[in-house]
Amino acid sequence: MPDIKLKILGAPAFDPRTGNPYCSLLYEHLQELGVEVEEFSLRRALFGRHQVFHFHWPERHLGSHLLKAIAGIHLVLACIVWAKSRKTRVFWTAHNLVSHRRRHPRLESYFWFLFTRLLDGVIFLSSDGLIAAQKQFPGLKNVPGFVVPHGHYRSVIPCDVDRENARKSLGLPAECRVFLFFGRISGYKNVPHLIRSFRQSAYQEWRLCIVGNLSPDVALNELISSVHGDPRILLRIGWVSTEDIQTHFRSADLMVLPYREISNSGSALLALSMDLPLLTVAQGALPELQQNVGKEWIRFYEGELTSNDLSQGIDWAMHTSRSDRAPLEAFEWPAIAQMTLNAFRAVILNTENQKEFGFGLELK
Repeated sequence: MPDIKLKILGAPAFDPRTGNPYCSLLYEHLQELGVEVEEFSLRRALFGRHQVFHFHWPERHLGSHLLKAIAGIHLVLACIVWAKSRKTRVFWTAHNLVSHRRRHPRLESYFWFLFTRLLDGVIFLSSDGLIAAQKQFPGLKNVPGFVVPHGHYRSVIPCDVDRENARKSLGLPAECRVFLFFGRISGYKNVPHLIRSFRQSAYQEWRLCIVGNLSPDVALNELISSVHGDPRILLRIGWVSTEDIQTHFRSADLMVLPYREISNSGSALLALSMDLPLLTVAQGALPELQQNVGKEWIRFYEGELTSNDLSQGIDWAMHTSRSDRAPLEAFEWPAIAQMTLNAFRAVILNTENQKEFGFGLELK
């Protein structure tokens, strides 16, 4: 394979405001492979020289008010057209196929129609994601597609606090059963329903911890109202330090993600990175994730989450035999970075047999 020195413009690359270390982990490992990576800025997009312009979450502008959303998506599209005029290949990692808030449906349809027709390559986080994207955007069938999984978070979150001390620091009884929701509290994640389902149980030894930043589409008073003063529920809304992340995970017995709909879940990878079993829905990339780590680590429920699902889930979590660590060998970042680099090179070289550029690539 010819050695191509790549320079990538990542949108975003290392920006901590995303609240998700996915991009920084990916690009740090790409740098170890000799790739030069720059954070997106308008100046770099206009005047820099890059072989690849790589987008994550381009739909984020659609969550703003209408005028700001119109300006944001047209800036994205203009930058892409300019980059393509300079022979830069444009890639998208398809974390989501729609914006979470869907504030401007017509504007969103217009954006995706144009955006997906300007791409030179797409990275999907699962085979299900590839199929779903090509169904929703048929034009993507004519764009090189590569399946590269989401990496784990073990390298960025410490795991050296024991359960006893974690529970002590949170004021949780040593012998209680702890359910955890961790992540950005957005409408599609269905957190108020989780709280209501939990409150329907009568188990006084149960505890539910809700931890994360609040999305604009979820009102704080709605959360507080759903708790209804139940002393078994701990709400922690806002930014959480790395040390506190491990405290919450080490205190828990079961992670619960009651999504209404989902394509990919960084929170699921985070739970497994912290060796915490997971109760969630069989949607998007999650069935494929279960196939990789085993049914002893991920349990699915059907329909709307109920208190009975929680009861069965905690029994499963406490009494199922599993290894001390979740098997995440398929989600190691060095291999993921190499697969991503292979995808970039395959499109740049435009060879007839692109599959020769790496085990694990799936081209459609």
